[in-house]
Parts: sequence; C-alpha cells; structure tokens
Amino acid sequence: SSQYGVVFITSNPADATLSVDGKARGRASQRLRLTTRQHTLEFSSPGYLTQRITLTPRSGVSKALSVDLKPAGQISSAQAKPQLVRTGEGQELKLIEPGEFTMGSFFIFVGILILLQTLCAVWTVAELIVYCKVYSIVHKDKH
Repeated sequence: SSQYGVVFITSNPADATLSVDGKARGRASQRLRLTTRQHTLEFSSPGYLTQRITLTPRSGVSKALSVDLKPAGQISSAQAKPQLVRTGEGQELKLIEPGEFTMGSFFIFVGILILLQTLCAVWTVAELIVYCKVYSIVHKDKH
C-alpha cells in the first residue's frame, strides 16, 4: 500500500491555481495528501510568472509551503545580472551579453604580431610593443 504525506499550501495571489504532476487541482491554497514520491507542483495566475516546485512528501510528516508568484515582467534581484562587478583586487569586470562584435584593426594587428613573434621568434616582446605604439600613432586607430 502507498504511503502519504500532507502538504499545506498557501499562495499569493490567493486565486493562483495549482497542478500536480500536470493534473489541475484547483486553487493553490489547499491541503494536499500526496504519495511519498517526487511530485512537481506548478502554480500559475494570469499576469504572474508560473512557478514550479519539486518536492517529495514524507510519510506521517506535514509540510507547510508558501508560494509567492512574481508579477510578469518583474525579475527578482537574485535573477538580475549585474552589469559591472568589482573583484577583490579592484578590477572591474563588465558583463557582455552574447552577440556579434568586431575587433578594431589595431587589436587584430597586435594579435598577428604576437603570433608571428611566437612562431618565428623574430622580435622580442619589447620590440613588438614599441612597433605597436608607433603603428597606433601613425594610423590613429580608435580603440
């Protein structure tokens, strides 16, 4: 025979609806008697973000669950991504979202020179730096 656990649910907004394992169960605020296996509870209400919670009730144990749905279009501060982060050493790291970008010709030029220096050992790094600075001044690249 199956064992059961009890879950007391309160929801905000009060008219949120609940489905358990994909089956509609009516209003979210209610007392549920569930088998002691993993269940997926889904809470929804018009104008709010749907929230899913996975839980496994324990036999003979009552659990209280309070669910606050977030209004649609609003993200919590935990979900918000900071645009600028400062490390312990004082370095600033800027968040760059995935997408296309174009490297300036100066930086591509420096990359090629460093690659040539590595492969051919023609110039020292100091000579490369001087050459790049002269190149930058002569070509007045924007970077």
